Amino acid sequence: MRGADVFAVNGFTMDRRQVSVDGMDARPLDPLPMLVFTPGAYSVTVDTNIASTAGVRVLADTALASTPVDVQTEPTEKFIEVVQQQVADFLDKCAEKEVLQPTACPFGLEVQNRLAPGTVPKWSIVTQPDITIEPDGSNWAFPATRAVAHIDVEIQSLFDGEVTAVSEDVPFEVDGTITVLPDGTVSIRVGAPQQAS
Repeated sequence: MRGADVFAVNGFTMDRRQVSVDGMDARPLDPLPMLVFTPGAYSVTVDTNIASTAGVRVLADTALASTPVDVQTEPTEKFIEVVQQQVADFLDKCAEKEVLQPTACPFGLEVQNRLAPGTVPKWSIVTQPDITIEPDGSNWAFPATRAVAHIDVEIQSLFDGEVTAVSEDVPFEVDGTITVLPDGTVSIRVGAPQQAS
């Protein structure tokens, strides 16, 4: 079962931690052995706020035999919207930092000269990334996606002291991982700072 802890077998909802011999310490990708009556047809489905699947049907028709079932869930539209909003909020907070290289942010501007006295960089996000979510082992990730920041700043030449107004778009990429916590909430970690080429 990938991407969810809560699932249903023939409509009966259960939690991975209820089924696993490891209980609350159950690891997301460990198999979940279950005894079923044979012969029998079983449908394994997922329908949570985070993930869903149309289901996997399996026929258990041999006594004392193992019938493997592998279920990969898909992110729900609501889940994608939440992650999109969280990433947008993160980037907006980065844009509030009045420095050329905002700390722990995926964009920045390198200059050979220096800031003009009395000026601070002003960032804004011109284009937010269009987030897509992919399975990542037992959790989720969003692959590198392009976005654009904009900076307005005055730069002073170290050579002759001339001040130049800089106003330019700065393309960048943002990626990250999403971990589903035991209480059902998610932790979103935006990837390492990375300039787009």
